[in-house]
Amino acid sequence: APLRESYQVLNRWKYKGERLRAQFGVQAYQETLQAGQTSFEKSQDINTLNAYGVGNTDRQLTFFAKSGLLYPSYEGRSLALQVLGSWYEHDGFYGLRNYVGEQYHGSAKFIWQESIGADNRQKLTSGLSYHYDQYEEAFQDSGFSRMESVPGVYSEYTFDDHAKSGFTVVAGLRGDLHNLYGFQASPRLHLKYKLREGTALRLSGGRGFRAPNAIIDNLNTLVSSRVLRTEEFDAEVAWNTGASLVHDFHLGTKGGFLSVDYFYTWFENQLVVDREAFGVVRFYNLDGNSFSHSLQVEGGLEPFEGFDIKAAYKWYRVRTDFRGTMKDQPLIPSHRALLNASYSTDGRRWSFDATLQWFGTSRLPQTEVGGVSTESPDYFNVLCQVTKRFRRLELYAGAENLLDFRQTDPIIGGDDPFGPGFDASLVWGPVQGRVIYSGLRFKI
Repeated sequence: APLRESYQVLNRWKYKGERLRAQFGVQAYQETLQAGQTSFEKSQDINTLNAYGVGNTDRQLTFFAKSGLLYPSYEGRSLALQVLGSWYEHDGFYGLRNYVGEQYHGSAKFIWQESIGADNRQKLTSGLSYHYDQYEEAFQDSGFSRMESVPGVYSEYTFDDHAKSGFTVVAGLRGDLHNLYGFQASPRLHLKYKLREGTALRLSGGRGFRAPNAIIDNLNTLVSSRVLRTEEFDAEVAWNTGASLVHDFHLGTKGGFLSVDYFYTWFENQLVVDREAFGVVRFYNLDGNSFSHSLQVEGGLEPFEGFDIKAAYKWYRVRTDFRGTMKDQPLIPSHRALLNASYSTDGRRWSFDATLQWFGTSRLPQTEVGGVSTESPDYFNVLCQVTKRFRRLELYAGAENLLDFRQTDPIIGGDDPFGPGFDASLVWGPVQGRVIYSGLRFKI
């Protein structure tokens, strides 16, 4: 159980006038974490063979501002500006390895919205955007730095005839000129149609891209003896399509819902994190296929006032080409299920909540020379909480992992953390036992 110490301060201001609306704020955050062997003590010399230690300090400072200009004489017309600036630093050590990363980010978005026609069923939203990122990284005795400058332009058309025909369409297109990855076009389309009262069908599709950050996105791989092998990375590019069917119904005087969602995503390029060989983790561009199927069925019902029941099942099929061999992505359960029940008394003076989760098996990469992939077992997890509310005070108590299930030997090679077989990154289940907690919330 890592030792954590965190602080967060947020202050936000709002202004609301007849034509001008504005909001801006600042946020500061710091968290320090220490983990590893219980005999490890953080000192000036953290890289010691006496005991294995893990620790990091994260600091972030953010400024954000939003402003909007309304036109009372022209209903549906507005002008907005969003600005964000932030500084983030991660300073960490993982056994004998050190990593320091720093990011300076700035972005601005200009938004113009205009209604088309007298009935306001059609709307056009257009604008300009700009993103700037400066990265400075140091890993072991190597340093990396890069600057990203991304001006962009976008437009989105909305036709909303839900009240009459039950049909809604949102079509958008944006173009970004990335200084490292060139021009990127990102189209998207969303359709919604009301099949009947209480039943709606949604279809969606689109393309997106991002700049990968191999180490900071995969810090867990550093808590091992695996040697890192990296290459030059291209932008990650993916297409996503999906469909959703939602049906609302009434059972007696109460209501419920049933929904089915399916999404399919495939990658033009992806940063592949390859832990398929013993003692090494490789980061490289996708050479082949990578895709995911996701199917979720969810339903909810309120049998009587204040009592809600919700159940869900999700199926994943996530596969990637690991340089010639198609495999399931590790540590992702193919099947998951959830059952939740909650009850609140009149006026919400008392609230009770209980959740049962089931996680299916997931593939594990090999962990020894000449080894083969294995599977984690399936398991259940139970969470519950009760809350008592007063005028300004809330008292609560609850439990996590009520069944006390734990992953057996989650740290591979823990008896020799500086040996070649050490790996603490292959965690697929709870590593802590039953947790009982209580607390209070006070509103000023």
